[in-house]
Amino acid sequence: MRHISLSLAALALAACGSGSVDPDARMPTPYPEDSDGPTTSIESSQWSNPVTSTEVSEDAMDGEWTSTTISGDSAVQFADAEGNNQVAVICREGDEDQANSLTLRRYVAEDMDFGEDSSITVYTSAGSKQYVASSAPVDVTTSLGDYFASMIGSARGDIRIIVDDEMVIIPSDEAVRELVASCRPEMEYQGPQTDDESEEESE
Repeated sequence: MRHISLSLAALALAACGSGSVDPDARMPTPYPEDSDGPTTSIESSQWSNPVTSTEVSEDAMDGEWTSTTISGDSAVQFADAEGNNQVAVICREGDEDQANSLTLRRYVAEDMDFGEDSSITVYTSAGSKQYVASSAPVDVTTSLGDYFASMIGSARGDIRIIVDDEMVIIPSDEAVRELVASCRPEMEYQGPQTDDESEEESE
């Protein structure tokens, strides 16, 4: 029975056009033979300045975060060692029927030239996002449920902000995390109703 199986295997190889197999042959790859691996045509600043550490680096600007109010809203603001405002994070309080929102503000020169392709990109240890930039100061405003708000509220280490070709690196701070946390609406836990509560509602 074994001799018959071996004969059938030999016939199968012959039917494929070759009776021998090169032990050094490789399976075809999804990328060119001479390349080191998969390639991508994406070339964006979004991936060139990632924050991979949760520790503040030596590149971070010297300065201080302070609590303040901006247009009546609670905020924390970072100023450099000379007292120049660089970045602010603002909790925008919504009206009675609107939820709060979060704004990250990057102070730039008032005469900065913005074009159609101008952008602001924010990098943190929790991720990065890019938005259109059109005027000074550059504001990014999102809902508290947006990933951007979570990214700012959980940032550790450096925060890198690039507006066009102008980059600033500032240290994250507990004050920023506390502001974002306090800006979120409080969630009230609604436990299961008791029999007494059900009876009261029915009455």
